[in-house]
Amino acid sequence: MRIPSFLALLLVSSAWLVPDGLARVGSEAELAAVSQQQPEVAGAAVSRIGFVALGPVPPRRYKIGGEDVRDVVEEIKSEMRNDAAAEGGGDGGPDGRRLDASMARLPVLQGPKEGETPPPSVFFNTGKKKGEGREKKPVFQHLAVAFNNPASFVEVPAGKPLEFLLGSESKPESLLRSEALVAGASYLVFMYPTGKNAGAAWAAKPRCRVMRVDQEAFPDGHCRVVNGSGSDIKFMLGSEKLLLKPGKAETIALPAGQKLVRCMAASEWDQGFILNTAIRAGLGGRMCYTFYNASPQTNAGKRVGVMVMAVPDNQERVANP
Repeated sequence: MRIPSFLALLLVSSAWLVPDGLARVGSEAELAAVSQQQPEVAGAAVSRIGFVALGPVPPRRYKIGGEDVRDVVEEIKSEMRNDAAAEGGGDGGPDGRRLDASMARLPVLQGPKEGETPPPSVFFNTGKKKGEGREKKPVFQHLAVAFNNPASFVEVPAGKPLEFLLGSESKPESLLRSEALVAGASYLVFMYPTGKNAGAAWAAKPRCRVMRVDQEAFPDGHCRVVNGSGSDIKFMLGSEKLLLKPGKAETIALPAGQKLVRCMAASEWDQGFILNTAIRAGLGGRMCYTFYNASPQTNAGKRVGVMVMAVPDNQERVANP
């Protein structure tokens, strides 16, 4: 029998969308030069883009009893009656009465408060219309925003400026205005909260950072490390050691000829390691490690979190609703 569950909402400063260079974040002029490289791509002129919001996870809150519990009980009782009727038995009444008593003090997980989580999606105007005559309205394409998890890449038009929006279609708010995206390129957009109130960090328009992550800008067999936190980050991959100041990023080659390579990181804000693992090198692929400000309450006592993502190749299937 299916028992219903409660799901928290999991699922970004107007800025120009300009991709990062290969090894580290360069000057605006250098980044603009990268964005002007237009390789020839067979087929439709499209780019791929993914959005991921990085920030503190809100604490879990529970409520004892109340309407939420009664709704759960009534739904379960209804399913029990349906099951009993289908089997040719009773109406599920006795079991239902026991449920009333046993679940009266059941703690129910509450959803996050407004501003505690980022918007679930962003969208852009496709330039198409729907409807007839004066009733014609613009057609928007929505892109899901991941929260502290790897993003899904979606195909978007290349070769023309795009404006990514927040809010509702009837009252949109500008998030990112892009120059013409490179045909065949892939971009990853990181979004960070800017709210001054720790309990509503996402209530204000987020700060965005865009990186180009296709094979031309981020070759196979490399690892990209991005420090989106406010702390210095010490990162080690095999024998390679980095010290990343807040806002900095580096791309390094994975060690050749090794199957397992130690990968570790520490922040000046935390005791012990915030990352301590091993990755398989010598097999190709591209890894991205992104550090961000987290809440110790929901991040195992650490003030810096890390999102680990294996970046797909351009040829791999991407989300395209």
